[in-house]
Amino acid sequence: PATAVWAPWLDAACLEGQRHLEEAAAAFAALLEPVESARGRATSQTLLESPAAKSFCALRSSSCLAQLADWGELGQWQHVLASYRHAQPPPPEPQAQSQAQPFTN
Repeated sequence: PATAVWAPWLDAACLEGQRHLEEAAAAFAALLEPVESARGRATSQTLLESPAAKSFCALRSSSCLAQLADWGELGQWQHVLASYRHAQPPPPEPQAQSQAQPFTN
């Protein structure tokens, strides 16, 4: 049997699909905000773990604001995204792969 998996961005996507663009933009943006640690300190962790999900939510929030033609809010949102990018550590470098062997026949 299939099991249901909740993706935190689905609620925001539903709002966007229903054309509740202001609410959708806010919901997508909220998923990218750093969560607090148990000690009340901000961390670089968000409700999303996947870089693809983070990118999706950033793009969808930007798209909602653009559809609303809310250029001031869109500009502020882009500055917030830039600060998130600078605050988070860079992704780990991929492990060096062994030299590829040429195909011989």
